[in-house]
Amino acid sequence: MVLSEMLRKNDDVRQIRPPAVAGSFYPADRTAIKQLINQQLDYGRKLLQQLETALPTGVPKAVIVPHAGYVYSGTAAALAYALLERGRGSVTRAVIVGPTHRVAVRGIACPTATAFATPLGEVPVDVDAERKALGLAADEPLRSGTHARPGAPAPAMIVNDPTHAQEHAVEVQIPFLQTVLGPARLLRRHGRRQYRPQRLHRRFLLESDRHTSGRRARDH
Repeated sequence: MVLSEMLRKNDDVRQIRPPAVAGSFYPADRTAIKQLINQQLDYGRKLLQQLETALPTGVPKAVIVPHAGYVYSGTAAALAYALLERGRGSVTRAVIVGPTHRVAVRGIACPTATAFATPLGEVPVDVDAERKALGLAADEPLRSGTHARPGAPAPAMIVNDPTHAQEHAVEVQIPFLQTVLGPARLLRRHGRRQYRPQRLHRRFLLESDRHTSGRRARDH
């Protein structure tokens, strides 16, 4: 079953991407995942306290984290997220870029979902920002198979539900973000390495900054 079919079964208007790896990569129980994440974050916070004098101040613009199961790499990820926790209350948008493991894609893929569900609740997706990245009109719906328009800020970006349907690399980041940032919108991407997603997002974030100057929300 592809993601677009699962989305239609969830909601005809709000398309919610259900968790694909809850219960395997991380606990499916709300209480259990909260306890595990907080335990791992506490470890990261203690390490940051020891390194405080050597670290720069402020909120990091980007963090690089692993995407394996929490029992394998959650503690390493928690160190980065403990640092990102400085942005709670000021960071309102998180751009997540991850590799593909199941369905290959030529480009940088986003799904049609308007929200991601985890055991900690739902997180909205900044669909308006994705439309801008794709060069679509403000009222144009995201459809799987759509490619970026000529001259779009993110020319390698496409909409592809199958890439996200069972993919874990982005999904495992969301519960950590929910914990350290609280309410925030997501932009999520999976892509092949040769497309250098960091360049794609640098261009898009600069474009977005120009279009949103004067607004309180900043892109991180």
